[in-house]
Parts: sequence; structure tokens; C-alpha cells
Amino acid sequence: MPAFLEEDEPNELLVAHPDQNEVQSFLAEIGTIREAGVVNVRSPFGDTSAVGCPVRDRAGHVVAAVVLAGDPDGILKRRGELSTLLENATGRWATES
Repeated sequence: MPAFLEEDEPNELLVAHPDQNEVQSFLAEIGTIREAGVVNVRSPFGDTSAVGCPVRDRAGHVVAAVVLAGDPDGILKRRGELSTLLENATGRWATES
């Protein structure tokens, strides 16, 4: 999840992406994503949506990510609830690891 990497890392990872317009759109939203602590994504084909959240270690470094994906209607209707569940679970993992 590039949005939750160190400040300069997303640019290094995304430079090879084939659609640089899409990259620029993502980079324009990165502050909002970091502030929210979760990211919501819809497949370009419209058949899947996802909610993702970083997993941090005790020092606060991103070490993994958890993503819930499914039917767009179900994910979008429950986006707030799913985001909260992910944030709570990953927050506990950081303190328990």
C-alpha cells in the first residue's frame, strides 16, 4: 500500500506504473488517505471494491497490509464499518507483536 510508506517511497514504486495520469491522481489523494488511515478502491472493471489498511509494527513502520475485497455494493455500503474493523484489528496487532 504505497500510501502508507515513507514519504519518498511511493514515488519510487509508482514511477514504473504504465498509467502516469492514474499515478498523479493517486498522489494527489495520498494526504487524505494517510489522514484517514484506510484506502477505498474500486476495480476499473467495476466488479470489485476494496478497503485496505496498513499493519504497523510497534515502532509505527508499515510491515504489511490487510485488504477486504468484494462486491462493490456490499463493500461501499459497509465502507465505514469495514474501515473501523480494519483499523481496530491492525492497531491491536501492532501492540501485540
